Amino acid sequence: MVITVHTKKPCVQCTVTLRKLTELRIPYTEVELTEESIARFKRFGHLSAPIVTAGEHSFSGYRPDLLEALNTPTPDTEGEDPE
Repeated sequence: MVITVHTKKPCVQCTVTLRKLTELRIPYTEVELTEESIARFKRFGHLSAPIVTAGEHSFSGYRPDLLEALNTPTPDTEGEDPE
């Protein structure tokens, strides 16, 4: 599963989200939010940074519970090499 963290600087929640993903050893890609992407995410109800997308799912803000859930194998990822 590809995980993308959309961030804006300065953003404390973005920093702790990236730190938590690193701590959990979950690979991710960081992308800077633009005015265009912010408008697009707002249409989907995401009102704060960071915005984390993982497959078809997404959430915004610092959510350690959901970040840890990304580390839990699902039936479609079980047996995959976590790198």
